[in-house]
Amino acid sequence: FDKTARLLDIKPHEKYHRGEQLEQLAATGNPSAVPLTIPLYKQKKTCNFSYSGLKSQVRRKVELQGSSISSKFKADIAAAFQVAATKHLVRQTANALTDTNLKTLVCIYA
Repeated sequence: FDKTARLLDIKPHEKYHRGEQLEQLAATGNPSAVPLTIPLYKQKKTCNFSYSGLKSQVRRKVELQGSSISSKFKADIAAAFQVAATKHLVRQTANALTDTNLKTLVCIYA
């Protein structure tokens, strides 16, 4: 998330890290406005995680905008990135649960 935020020229803030700022920006965007593919989607049963391809997609779309990146575009691509990254996380985690025959996943946030 932080690397994508840097691509969108989100500056560091004393209270929030870039990833958190990206999330706030995404809340105002339309994820359907900037199509991004889900990483490793064609690899059906893998449990691997990789966000480099997703980051590259964002970089290419930002480069296509040139120097005139609107705040709406930033919000839309942030939302699209967040949706694709989350779908990737959920899919790969579900694959891992299936592969290991586990029925329960416990997430702890500290």
